[in-house]
Amino acid sequence: MALAESIAARVAARDVSLFDAIETELTESDRRMLLALQDIVASSGTGYRYLEVGSHRGGSIQPHLLDPRCAAILSLDPRPAHQPDERGHRFHYADNSTARMMDNLAALDGEQLGKIQTFDLSAPSLRDRGDLVGPADFVFIDGEHTDQAVIADFTAVLTMSRPGSIIVFHDAPITYRAIADIVADLKGQGLAFSAFPLPDSLFVIVPGEADVLASQSFEGLAGEVGQAYLTALMLNAGYRQFYRLAPFRILRSLLSRLGFARAGTAFGYGIVRHGRSR
Repeated sequence: MALAESIAARVAARDVSLFDAIETELTESDRRMLLALQDIVASSGTGYRYLEVGSHRGGSIQPHLLDPRCAAILSLDPRPAHQPDERGHRFHYADNSTARMMDNLAALDGEQLGKIQTFDLSAPSLRDRGDLVGPADFVFIDGEHTDQAVIADFTAVLTMSRPGSIIVFHDAPITYRAIADIVADLKGQGLAFSAFPLPDSLFVIVPGEADVLASQSFEGLAGEVGQAYLTALMLNAGYRQFYRLAPFRILRSLLSRLGFARAGTAFGYGIVRHGRSR
């Protein structure tokens, strides 16, 4: 009992050392915000179910493995040796295996391994097989970083999650076009949901809830949205610098003289509250 209370207290305090045992690419701010969301889900009073798309070494599973309030962990990862990315090149993953991940997690807390189910499948493949028992309460999408894959992952996990579940995208400044399409599609369907960014690179969608940031359980997170917006801009600053190099300035000037107009749309990367259409 004392250990359970200790873990709960560390989650509530956003103790990022809960991620220390296994290497992860989450930043310190990513970790703090994920713990804040975990605390919201875990404080509901019933054992929550955590579903993760893209587990790699198991780093982001750590706090859920340690938290006795987490009743089940579902890890979905087809374990590719390499995969494409919206940044324009392929990322390679050496020794990307479920066995390696489970060894890492066993070293952290072997007694809790029984609550982990692993599927060497994509989210759409698992949905189509229908093997998932029970809806997820907390979903983390961190698989292939292409727009097509992110949309497919979200569409699949939405059918495997309960209304009011928390669905989190990692690396939103990379897959922002997919997230923008997802938000637009939810609006187009007339569905109630909340959507907002959190630092450093997270984006949250809560289906079925139109204004979660106004609720007591989400108190304090609204103040993080501005920092998330600025961080996203800074993460993409390199592309802006590249765009402003002399050859591209000359090309833009030439196109302008030839009569080509600039066209584009902007996605408001802030808080989205959308109630159900009547």
